[in-house]
Amino acid sequence: MIRPQPIRIIAEALLLAGIFLGVWFGVYSLVPKDWSYKPRLSFEDEKKLGDILIDSYLQGEQRVTDPEALDMIYAMGNRLQEQIPNSQYNYTFYIVKSPVANAFTLPGGNIVIFSGLIELADTPEELAGVLGHEMGHAENRHVVDRLIKEFGITAIGAIVLGDKGGMIGGLLQKAISTSFDRDQEREADDFALKTLVSSGINPKYFGDFFSKLDKESSVLENGLEMISTHPDNGERIAKARNYKLPAGFTEKPFTADEVDLKKLKELVQ
Repeated sequence: MIRPQPIRIIAEALLLAGIFLGVWFGVYSLVPKDWSYKPRLSFEDEKKLGDILIDSYLQGEQRVTDPEALDMIYAMGNRLQEQIPNSQYNYTFYIVKSPVANAFTLPGGNIVIFSGLIELADTPEELAGVLGHEMGHAENRHVVDRLIKEFGITAIGAIVLGDKGGMIGGLLQKAISTSFDRDQEREADDFALKTLVSSGINPKYFGDFFSKLDKESSVLENGLEMISTHPDNGERIAKARNYKLPAGFTEKPFTADEVDLKKLKELVQ
């Protein structure tokens, strides 16, 4: 029997190690340095989760169900959605009676607007800016990602399958919180500004409305949730007001037939 020489064995081992390291570094170089794995629900399961959460939330709230009021909200939301290519969501809007100036997004494209927010607006374009921001949270899946991070994909999946296990209350409370991190807020803002421009709405209205919220919050003891949970409000106002409009931009204000803001305010009282 011919015995392999030690030098040959070492050489072959070094060759194999070199090949392995070459392949490993090659694959590693293709992976973005900021990449991290995020477990995610399918859009179908997110829709089921959203249905469960919105049904639970609305049980304890006084809704505005007047068709004319909802038509006006949908007139704003639909114009924005038309400018979102390949969206996985068919947005559903709800108006809830509350003096608080707030809005939030639940999974599956469910957006809740408080009557207090409508009362504070001076133009439909200001409200459209808020809707665009909430759509930005939905399109970037900020809410569902936060829920998975907090409760785990297994627990979320069990709820989708019908095993609620008493978790709905905690899940809903986390979902309706508007406490997003700074990067998520910027993503939602950038999405809103881009979508507003595509919809023929000047993004300055977005800045004007948040400036109004900022002033309103400063005179209240506890502030406004939509401001207190959003960092760098001055930065976002300046970004909206100074947004560079594309060449040929044509502003398309909402007509009174689309959104009569005075009438909308009366209907949500």
